[in-house]
Amino acid sequence: MKKQALFLSFLGFIISCQVAIADDGSVAGKKHITATGKVELYREIGMYWYRLHTSDGKVVHLGARCNFLDSVMECLETAEEKGTPVSISGLLVQYKSGDAGMDESTVTCMPVKSAAHFKMTDAKHQAFMMESEEYALADTLLNVTWKRIKSTVPQEQYKKILAEQRSWAGRSRDAAASAYGVSMKEIDAYTKVMQDRIAKLCEYIAVTPLSGIYKSKKISSEFTALVQNGKLHISGNANNQRGYLCDFDGEGVIGQKNGWIAVKHDSLPDFYMLFMKDGAEIVYISSETEQGCGIGVGFSGHYKRN
Repeated sequence: MKKQALFLSFLGFIISCQVAIADDGSVAGKKHITATGKVELYREIGMYWYRLHTSDGKVVHLGARCNFLDSVMECLETAEEKGTPVSISGLLVQYKSGDAGMDESTVTCMPVKSAAHFKMTDAKHQAFMMESEEYALADTLLNVTWKRIKSTVPQEQYKKILAEQRSWAGRSRDAAASAYGVSMKEIDAYTKVMQDRIAKLCEYIAVTPLSGIYKSKKISSEFTALVQNGKLHISGNANNQRGYLCDFDGEGVIGQKNGWIAVKHDSLPDFYMLFMKDGAEIVYISSETEQGCGIGVGFSGHYKRN
């Protein structure tokens, strides 16, 4: 960084302030950067300067202490005193001499929230289930996916996946949720962690949907699947052999990240489908009655393709 002295007159006193001033032709280029790290205050040429030490070992010269706006100054001072990380954005000026430093007038400073330390408990899980439909859905899809893992993959592979699942439930889940907790609420962090785990488990069993007729003897239900232009069209019905009927239909987009396809219908709640080599699974959860269903009949369950 080019460091030159600027003398300011204030109440009759001469105050020296170091500023980054480039002579004409000395600037090689400018680029906007964002960097995160810890702030250091140091003295050079009779003045105080700030620089940022990033986690990957780089040093970003931020500029003279006296040149920053009050809000930026306060952020930098607090970070330097407490040793807490900050995120810095602004224009980095690159000089032909090889030096580089931030244009102080463009610098913004934001504290970086430290990682949370979440821990899942039975009581917390039950509270989250009552509080959030999205959390409850993720929990249901995770449980159903695990059930299909157990009944689908070969025994030796299942043992390996089981070890992974135990490690995830024991430590990895809390660690991942704590990392997400930097930018989201705890309940949303755990929801996201479950969604990530569902996506991972679906890699073992999910396949691209096939058109055809699918039947479930256990719940006396069947549906027709039509795959066309990247979309899945579903039309089905179920009955409980006692006169109560259920009709369901909808459309979903194939290729969703976690393997499960959200099947939507105008004015009716979504249901979710996972296609596997041995058929398909349907999950529907709602506080209301299932789509078009009577008492004691539904269409959630496992289906075989005819």
